[in-house]
Formats: sequence, structure tokens, C-alpha cells
Amino acid sequence: MFSFFAASETGVPLAAEPVINFLGLHITNAMLAGLVMAVLVAALFGFAVRRTNKRPDTKFAFAVEQLVDFVLNTAQENFGSRRQALKHLPLLLTLFTFILFSNLSGLIPGVGTIHIATAEGEVPLLRAFTTDLNATLALAILTIGTVQFTALSELGLRKHLNTTLRISHGILSICSSAPTRS
Repeated sequence: MFSFFAASETGVPLAAEPVINFLGLHITNAMLAGLVMAVLVAALFGFAVRRTNKRPDTKFAFAVEQLVDFVLNTAQENFGSRRQALKHLPLLLTLFTFILFSNLSGLIPGVGTIHIATAEGEVPLLRAFTTDLNATLALAILTIGTVQFTALSELGLRKHLNTTLRISHGILSICSSAPTRS
């Protein structure tokens, strides 16, 4: 009766499909697209540094400056100080640009439409990196791990734990509100 609501086998698969077997490691189409995006972001940053130093009055230099200012201002609002925002800007800018390009890569012609023959059948050669849940989880774990490591190295264990856990009168309680800045 309602068969048109049922999932079909011809839809987009949830898991990324392996496209290359390299030394026993299955390289999926999402991993391949992520590698392409990482190389493109690194090349873009390298090109931006050289180009904006030579010709700082171009539209490209303006666009790069706007991107950096956006990330810097957002970080400054969250950190509360420009010095802290500048300290973490390289990581934040790289993550922001990589995730933005990975999300937009699904709109590029050829991503998801160019197929290759594998042992499992015909699969897309490239698939947007962020469509794979494993990639999103890996980025989240990497980011949270970096934040925790940085917080521990800057604040120390006691002060870092005090931002999330409060010990009052011998009772350990988890704070539900944001810690106050001192």
C-alpha cells in the first residue's frame, strides 16, 4: 500500500565503498575525496600566502582576508581575547576551510557521478568526505582531543577539571552552566 515510502536498493549507500586496496588497507571513496580536499586546502593556503604577498590589492587577497577575519572574529568572541584567538587561529582556520570544502565538494560535478568497477561492483570514485559518518566522527575526536590537550597544557589538571567539575563541601557535582572566567 505504501511501498513508495520504503527504502530502495538503488539509493545512496550509507557506508563508503572501498575503491583501492593498498597493502591490505581498503581506501574508500570518501577517504580518497578527503585526501584530495586536504591537498587542495594546503595548495590554496600556499597559493594564498604567495599571491597576497605579491599583490595584496586583488579580489583573491580580499576574499582570503575576509575568510581569516571571519574565523578570527568568531574565535575572539568565544575565547574572549584576541591573543588566545590568534594562538589557535591556524588550527581553527584549517579545520573550518577543510570542513567547508569537504561539504561543498558534493556539489562539484564528477563527485559521486564518476564510477569505477571494483570487486563489489560499480561504485563512485569520489564521495564527499563529510558524508561518511566515520570521517565526521574522526574529525570530532581529533578536535575534542586537541581541545582537551591544549586546555590541560595551558591550565593544568586541577584548573582544567575545575572548569567542568565543581567540588563544593566534599560533594562532586557536574556543572550544567558555562564556567565563569577569572
